[in-house]
Amino acid sequence: MLGHLVRAHGGTYCRHEPIDDDPARIGEAIRDAVSGQFDMVLVIGGSSAGSRDFTKEAVERVGEVLVHGITIMPGKPTLLGVVAERPAKNGGTVKLTL
Repeated sequence: MLGHLVRAHGGTYCRHEPIDDDPARIGEAIRDAVSGQFDMVLVIGGSSAGSRDFTKEAVERVGEVLVHGITIMPGKPTLLGVVAERPAKNGGTVKLTL
């Protein structure tokens, strides 16, 4: 569904195979994506409000966490970060990591 939204707004996307809940592997996949052809990486899952927040640790390993948690329901475990100076932007190529 998110990939189709990206396409509808002029971008292209590539879906990555699921990755185990391992911060090192998630971080490696994010780093590889931004060092290649992708302008933005959307990670769906792996973030929580508790001790099983693998995405936060992964982004901290390879970049900077800008926002962690927003005060809407659902959505509190939401995370926004920058890796290799590649923030979210309009258009471009997106990699979806599920």
